[in-house]
Amino acid sequence: MTTSACQHLNPLPTRTFAALAGQTRVLRTGDKEFAHLRSAPTSCAMQALIAQCDGSFKQQLDRYKYPNRYPLESGGDVQAFALAQRFEAASWLQTLESRLSQGWLFGPQPSLADMATLPFVRQFAHTDAAWFAAQPWPQLQAWLAGFEESALFKSVMMKHKPWSETV
Repeated sequence: MTTSACQHLNPLPTRTFAALAGQTRVLRTGDKEFAHLRSAPTSCAMQALIAQCDGSFKQQLDRYKYPNRYPLESGGDVQAFALAQRFEAASWLQTLESRLSQGWLFGPQPSLADMATLPFVRQFAHTDAAWFAAQPWPQLQAWLAGFEESALFKSVMMKHKPWSETV
């Protein structure tokens, strides 16, 4: 695809900027594990995948994770609504599974698409971890586990003591 074929795509959707905020800080400070991302080109295919994540997948994720927030859409049956949204989102996750044969979405190294989609896949996985683990997605599960074990993830997801007000 040429650059002009990508012009209709938003290179980095709004929610993706929020998801990448911590990673950007680490990338600027010289994290060697993902340093190549600072200068990696963003292909049309990457932009399209990020747009899918930020669009329909994010919508399904929100409705699966928080079905009570959508009473009009659920028709009063939030459990069935959540499961329907999970089913729809799972079909997109299957496309990711099929892309991960080389370990990452666009080859043997992480790309911007990996960093943009991993936080949302993580949210989905943690909504019902047992269900997610039982799915036939070994490459997707390994991809997510590798991200969660990475120095990059650990540096931006530091645990803090819960805030408490002393009186």
